[in-house]
Amino acid sequence: MPDNFPRDITIDILIKLPVSSILRFNCVCKSWRSLIEDRQFIKQHYDRYKNDTNFHKIFLACIKYQYHCQQYYSNDAPFQHDSGISLLEHPPKINHTLTREFVVSSCKYGLFLLAFSYDKIILWNPTIRESRTIPRAIQIEKERSYDLRYSSSLENDKIVYGLGYVSTLEDYKIVRVGPKVSQGGHNIQIFSTKNDSWKLMGKLPRDTYYDRAMVIADGIVYMISHKKGKKFILSLCLKNEKFEEILCPDEDLGIVSETLFTIGESLFLAKFLSPVNKMVDFEVWCMKKNGMSCSWNIMLTIIIPCIWNDRFWMQPVGFIRDGDMLFLRDKTEFVIYDSKRHFQKVKVVELEESLCLNWAVTYVETLISPNAI
Repeated sequence: MPDNFPRDITIDILIKLPVSSILRFNCVCKSWRSLIEDRQFIKQHYDRYKNDTNFHKIFLACIKYQYHCQQYYSNDAPFQHDSGISLLEHPPKINHTLTREFVVSSCKYGLFLLAFSYDKIILWNPTIRESRTIPRAIQIEKERSYDLRYSSSLENDKIVYGLGYVSTLEDYKIVRVGPKVSQGGHNIQIFSTKNDSWKLMGKLPRDTYYDRAMVIADGIVYMISHKKGKKFILSLCLKNEKFEEILCPDEDLGIVSETLFTIGESLFLAKFLSPVNKMVDFEVWCMKKNGMSCSWNIMLTIIIPCIWNDRFWMQPVGFIRDGDMLFLRDKTEFVIYDSKRHFQKVKVVELEESLCLNWAVTYVETLISPNAI
């Protein structure tokens, strides 16, 4: 009988199984259920697979224009060859009449943050099909009412959300940067899943403008920012709630755009330089922490052709094998850049060609419930 199994042997068996298989064993007996729901076991299971690309998955948000909404997919293989894809069920708390949906951020434990409107925010684990509705943010009198479904043409009116985890506090944090309030700047609110409450932290530093996007790695928020003509990366530590400025690597007047992204808990910067003769230099840099200081190492430099009237868009998604890197290119296709400096297009079976591939991220499936954190 399962109850008579030694606990260490049970752990050795279950920890080698994928999440989908473990969920089926949840009803075998009370002791197995207790083990599977144990936070330490969940962490051990995740840690076992987080660095093994054979167990990584790709979460993909696609816009389906005829229905004016997004569909979510998970790739069951790490793009090592032409591969199939699975359609994910929307969280049950979502109103499907919403005209626009946004996947905002992801965290290292396979949880996703979905923002549908000013007061509709959901924390979601698609693997175990559990979700949690986040309370509405603190109402600030000077912030005009804003709804993601009716986005203003003014970029300063956008509300930006991010999801991170502070390991020392064992707390998931949701960061909200509000719209600019006249001369008052952007208000920052932080939600603690442990306390189930929002906190008004303050504002962005005075005279600082950010690019209306953020990423979070290792409990720190990063935003490309500007101040009096100077470009830098503004960081916010979620533990001590303090700002710092980080210099961007190798600033060049020919830079067209820069984008921050994360792979695991590492921070990367993608840079596009001005096109020359229909070709553009694309660089990927990785930030390394050295105690209290930071340094940048260039990972790769690629010269690639421009398409679509000299515009080019390419989002790094993750490393897959032997140092090869997976990219989402022009929101229409996936490509792999290999060690031989070649691009290889990846065909995703059963994915409609008419879909706009809006956002993609590498993740590892987890057992953690959004309602248990």
